Order: sequence, then C-alpha cells, then structure tokens
Amino acid sequence: MSEKLKPCPHCGGEARSVTGWTPKGTCKSFVICTKCETSTKTYFVNYQYYEISKEEAANKAKQEAIAAWNERYTSWNLLMEILDKHYPADVFSDPESQLSKDAGSQIVTKLREINELRAKTKRGR
Repeated sequence: MSEKLKPCPHCGGEARSVTGWTPKGTCKSFVICTKCETSTKTYFVNYQYYEISKEEAANKAKQEAIAAWNERYTSWNLLMEILDKHYPADVFSDPESQLSKDAGSQIVTKLREINELRAKTKRGR
C-alpha cells in the first residue's frame, strides 16, 4: 500500500502520519493535517494479539490510518456523484417551488453551493 498522503479534504493542507506506542505495548497511529489539524481516528494494533513483530504492528496501524485518510479524501466526490445521479442540478432550480422549500432539497442545494466554493478555492491555489 502506498504511504503517499493526499492533501487535507477540508483546507488542502499537507498531512502527516503520527505513530507511537501506548505504555502497554500497543501501537497507535493517526493522520493529521498540519494546517487545520483535522485528523483520522486513532488506529490501535497490539502486536501480541496479532502475533506479529512490533515493526509489523507499527506498519499495520500506520497503513490503516493512511488508508482511512486517503479514502475519506474521496468521500466528498462520491457524495457529489450520488447527488448528481439522484438529484440532477435542475431539480431545485426554482427557489419559489414547494419542493425547494423542503429541508432535504435545501440541504442538497447547500451541498452544491459548497462544492462550487471548493472548486473555486482549488482553482485559486
């Protein structure tokens, strides 16, 4: 598995992997953005439980955290693909329609606005 970390999905900042050990000998690892401090949950791997070396435990915990970070990075794009598939952009185009006043449609509309802002921010970098 690649150890390359994708940029932060929130601010685009650089991410880094942090790995350490608990006093009881369990390896812990997480990924954190160096800019906004968004992070994954902490992944724990006990080398004795898995009957592996400490080095293998550290690698396993680190790889789980990296995979979670990189996978989460794509979750926004997946969400937008689902919205485009099930709620075409023109469904809520009339702000005066009863459908547009529904809470669900308002959420979809706001998500589209956020997506546009994210795209503009990425172009501006």
